[in-house]
Amino acid sequence: MNPRCIEAADHLQLIAHLIDLQESRAAKASGQKKGRGFRSGAFARAAKEVRERGDERMMSGGVVGLGSSTKEVLEQFLETGTSDRMKQLDAELPGVLDAMTMTRVKGVGPVKAVAIMEMGIPNFEALVAAAQAGKLDPSLERFKSAIIHAHEIKSGRIEAMVARPIAEGVLEQVMKFPGIIKAEICGSLRRRMPTIKDCDIVVSALPEHHAGIHE
Repeated sequence: MNPRCIEAADHLQLIAHLIDLQESRAAKASGQKKGRGFRSGAFARAAKEVRERGDERMMSGGVVGLGSSTKEVLEQFLETGTSDRMKQLDAELPGVLDAMTMTRVKGVGPVKAVAIMEMGIPNFEALVAAAQAGKLDPSLERFKSAIIHAHEIKSGRIEAMVARPIAEGVLEQVMKFPGIIKAEICGSLRRRMPTIKDCDIVVSALPEHHAGIHE
């Protein structure tokens, strides 16, 4: 899928989460039971449509096949990288948009992210700092490895499950070089680390072929 489609779908889904949170807070304040969330549902459905059929929904002539509200948000996002609706929600829910950065941690959804924010941790960077310093609240200790993993991915490391097939393909090509006796993957992939920074391959070859292999 076009990366831009993924970003657009994420934008729509985040709006759905924020509207849902806004409606939940309003219902709680009034002592009423939260309704079915038609507004948030519209954005969630639009996010699903764009994620699954984005290339069809975003034609050269504009966005097609979506409702007027979601279409307007999507067109604004594609043009500016944000939308008036997102700006409005950010103003009406202070701090919550920043807290949503914590949802990149596996197991932390929008509701949990807000709960963590209310503990005094405002965003993903602060959450990582707390995990690295060993200052996580006991209720968050179960997320520690997922927090570190998310931080590594954000810092440019690659998930091993993504890197291994690529490394194996490179290894297969290396084995075709003249004079190769043995070659194998080493480093973080060999140690079965969850993320890697680069791929290391160690090679043994006949002396007369060393110069050609280095080239």
